[in-house]
Amino acid sequence: MTHAGIRKLCQDCIDKREDEFLRVRDFIKSNPKVAVEVVCEATDVDERRVREFIREGLIQASELDGFPVECQKCGKPIARGVYCPLCQQDLSSNLSRKSHRPEQGSQKTKAGKKRPLVLQYRKKK
Repeated sequence: MTHAGIRKLCQDCIDKREDEFLRVRDFIKSNPKVAVEVVCEATDVDERRVREFIREGLIQASELDGFPVECQKCGKPIARGVYCPLCQQDLSSNLSRKSHRPEQGSQKTKAGKKRPLVLQYRKKK
């Protein structure tokens, strides 16, 4: 299990997190559509950790009773990740629009290529 957030943890914490994930995953497989509270009580894993696993896509909220995670932008219930599909699409289109804007601090040459604005020195003859 390799995730961006884990890199900052020591090996003991990584091992503990891995063990927690396996306990949660195995319990959910044996008990589909169970409430998060039941998972936490049965596996002795904190609810925040279970929600982390859902946000990271390691566990699908649809495997649980209800949707314990909300979109961070609009608040709608989601099955995994951080944003609902509509907000993901909205954020993606906003990013692509921003990436198509001309760069500030650059000029186009006669050939249409961008070049940075810099002071140019001319040698005296």
